[in-house]
Amino acid sequence: METTESGEDQPSDTGGYGEIPEAENDSGPSRTKEEALQALKSEGPDWEDSDRSQAIHRNWLERNVTTINYFASEVHASRDFVIGGGGESRKRGSGATLVPIDGTEIVEYTAAFVEPAGFSRAMRVLARKHVVTLAAAEGLGQRTAALELLRRALGVDEPVLYKLDALEVLGDRTWVPPHDAAGYLVPRDDASSKLLSETWFDAVSKGLEEAGAYLVVLTEPLGDEPAQAPWRADFAVENLAAPYSFDVVTERLSRTGLFDRETIKRQLTEAGARPLLEARPRPGFAVEFATEVIRVVGDGGDLRDAVARLDRPGELVREWFAEHKRHDHLAFVFAVAVLEGSSYLTLSDAAAQLFTRLPDAPDEEPMHFRGTLRKDHPWIRLDVGDGPGTVELVKFRNPRLQPVVLTHIWYGYDMYRPVLLAWLKNLCGHPDVEVRARAGTAVGIIASGDLQHAMHRYLRPWARSKAVQLQQSIALALSVIGSLSEHTDAVWTLLRDWAEAPENGYERRMAATAGLVAGGPWGLDNPSRALRLLKCLAEDDDWDALEVIAVGVLHLLDGGSFTEVLRALLAWTDRQDESALVEKGLVAFTFAARSSASRAEPETTVVPVRRPGLPTLLANAVNAPGELAELWARALANAQVRPMALDALREWLRLADRDPSVFKVVRDQILTVAELSDLDCERLEYHLELWADADGNSSASAAEILRELAVSA
Repeated sequence: METTESGEDQPSDTGGYGEIPEAENDSGPSRTKEEALQALKSEGPDWEDSDRSQAIHRNWLERNVTTINYFASEVHASRDFVIGGGGESRKRGSGATLVPIDGTEIVEYTAAFVEPAGFSRAMRVLARKHVVTLAAAEGLGQRTAALELLRRALGVDEPVLYKLDALEVLGDRTWVPPHDAAGYLVPRDDASSKLLSETWFDAVSKGLEEAGAYLVVLTEPLGDEPAQAPWRADFAVENLAAPYSFDVVTERLSRTGLFDRETIKRQLTEAGARPLLEARPRPGFAVEFATEVIRVVGDGGDLRDAVARLDRPGELVREWFAEHKRHDHLAFVFAVAVLEGSSYLTLSDAAAQLFTRLPDAPDEEPMHFRGTLRKDHPWIRLDVGDGPGTVELVKFRNPRLQPVVLTHIWYGYDMYRPVLLAWLKNLCGHPDVEVRARAGTAVGIIASGDLQHAMHRYLRPWARSKAVQLQQSIALALSVIGSLSEHTDAVWTLLRDWAEAPENGYERRMAATAGLVAGGPWGLDNPSRALRLLKCLAEDDDWDALEVIAVGVLHLLDGGSFTEVLRALLAWTDRQDESALVEKGLVAFTFAARSSASRAEPETTVVPVRRPGLPTLLANAVNAPGELAELWARALANAQVRPMALDALREWLRLADRDPSVFKVVRDQILTVAELSDLDCERLEYHLELWADADGNSSASAAEILRELAVSA
């Protein structure tokens, strides 16, 4: 049982599912030194997983350097987006049955019209029947298409058009057009397919034809109820789509005279307009986009600035969630936000698991995620590689969408939060390291909005978990939080508190989690601070955190903090006594000496002998021969660490046997160590002689270096 700051009992976290909590506050036995050293020698999948996890998280940090947006702006109510200037009021007029549509409005809506899919069929139906119903989802430019249909049907430049009251027209078989050679529009406000019938269509169609008039009725998509109605095939168009937004923008810009059509297409593409418009395909946004470009460029501004100003992911997310209420939509989008960059199968499996946990999710609701991608998720894409065996990766079209979606769902769906938290916890402990790394990063984004709530609800409980995978995920989460400037100092302070003098099992696990953060990608932002925290862990007498210290040092080395790490290791081991700090510092050095670099980046290497797979210490040995020689000498002189140090040095000689350029570096390093003292030289001569004469595993490099030592003596 946990206690609050006031001392009251607080029930253990169950993740919202009544799971049996593990005994977090235990004081189980620490690892012995021998157990810790043996675990460190057992290199394998765990270290590969660690490297992969670090790489995924590092990539995220490099792509997301700006502060996360938490929806500070007001939430705008959704409305029907139309190709026009001011839109249309949702309120009915003064009760008049017939309301003229202003000619300016008609021109504004239709001057730069782009034909969408389904428009040609609607035109044929209207020309033949004089009445057509456009049944489409809201916001697809339905009204604009209707005005253009009427304008073309009447065949005049300045058509006479009227808006009708749906309740006074639909279903009334006696209705006749008040004016001949005019066009009539029934807006979708009150139009219902339930008022439509075969007899009404036949009667109205005949009256319109006699008057030379035309009528367009706008409704919501037709449901299953009128599916068998004959009028549905003869008078309804249900496949009207939104026009392609890029074409809408191009058309409107071209008509201003400020832009050449082909030139503006190229410039818009170069400015990044296509993915932005594809993510928000509503024609209303295309109109706003074109209007802003015209304003900015007309005032002498830059097109790229105009496009950047229109990139508003929060607005996109609010619009989408206002219209998509289904549980499978929510589950899939949240899964994409958490696992962005994962394969489709990995992500869809996670989304399906979340869907089944959501409260009140209907059993019959389908989960055809792939089938709804293009229609319901234009802001999400599947990336498929060109090579054989490549998998489909799911990503947002706009990388800024991930934190916006995560925070929108987390803060907007209060009743679902316990379910989301339990689902996230499962992902953070997932056997697939990529899932864990992405989930941990997502947890950090979410937690950044309310650090106090996150700390007590899941960050601290998960940080002290017995599951190492959960600790690793929380370490990534804390790295995300710390990467935000407003939280940086607070996170370092927290980690220092966790690392100092742990007294029981759960405190030792929290200390280990702190070390994982310091030794991860975020620690590279402040390697001195990270190394001070790792030193704090190393000073403790227990050996539980040895792996964390050693791997953290290795990651900092591989990340480029070569000088800082060597300086710290020399300081840790300066006393050369039997203290925990000295031994752990030397163990960390030897572990790094024999561990291949987790990544090879020749463009950032400062040593010509750098090869993929070489230990970072070997690859950079020529830059600090004296510092490395001192550490080698200390490691070989320490009875507890000497076996590991000899293994590492033997590995360097194996590499030297295979590569002449590596041999030169290893030779110079060993000779530098031998120059430190007679005892260091004698120790090296003894082991070099053993390796040079080993049956079946002799080292030519060892023999050559031994000869040079003999000559110099």
